[in-house]
Amino acid sequence: MLTNPWHERDTRTRVERLGAPVRVPPPDTQEDLMQKSGVTAGQAAGGSPDVEGLRPLLERPVELVLPTHGAPTDRAALERALS
Repeated sequence: MLTNPWHERDTRTRVERLGAPVRVPPPDTQEDLMQKSGVTAGQAAGGSPDVEGLRPLLERPVELVLPTHGAPTDRAALERALS
């Protein structure tokens, strides 16, 4: 699961190497950020490249985490990061 669609550019080679499926959420809009995070329109500033509220990922069968920056890791690291 990519944390946002902008990270797709670094994913293709890993998909080819690991043969793993990749899921990409749609980008958050300004309205999404306002509803999910309780921020104002000014704070949301027209949307964000960062996805807010990643906790729903823990409801999915995530086994491997491929961060944009850093080495691949596992579900336990994702759980620690979101706790």
